[in-house]
Amino acid sequence: MFLARRHTPEGARFDLAHELGHLLPHSSDGPHSGAREEDEANQFAADFLIPPGIVHAHLRLHASLDDILRLKTALKVSAMAMLRAAYHHGKLSEREYRSHLTSLSARGFRTSEPGSALQYERSRVFDYVLSPDGGASIALPTKHSCRHRTCTRSCSAPNHTRSRAPPRQQAPLSARYSEWCTELHNQPCTR
Repeated sequence: MFLARRHTPEGARFDLAHELGHLLPHSSDGPHSGAREEDEANQFAADFLIPPGIVHAHLRLHASLDDILRLKTALKVSAMAMLRAAYHHGKLSEREYRSHLTSLSARGFRTSEPGSALQYERSRVFDYVLSPDGGASIALPTKHSCRHRTCTRSCSAPNHTRSRAPPRQQAPLSARYSEWCTELHNQPCTR
């Protein structure tokens, strides 16, 4: 995935998480709806970057703008995304949300992240993959059963068999989302 630097680093992180949300199959069994898939990808990105459990643990009811900005910095997200998450998870009334929104807009947070020192994310393997070696010697882990704790495509152990596990049934989006969040944050996430 390549991202343009049209946004702030915080915005680019959201864009990346949004695109990751598109890699997960969407919840509909019927015809695809572009708007619904975009909403699901946005919700995934918001919950991935700003886990509900973190919002509840670190923001009190009627959170101040300073509290929101502190958590925004810690989570490396935009102030507007953090504000929306605080409102979405019941930490702000509608009046408080609108008041904070007006304050953030007046301070320039609608189009940028004033005072942010966050740098753009960069892949750890990007330079290597595009190097003259072409990434040819990267041994990627595979999911198969063998007697080795971690096995790679380059595994050459004697009597090695690669019996791949049968493909599993696709779980609904909410179940897959919960699995991702649990693995990432070591706690179940809720919507």
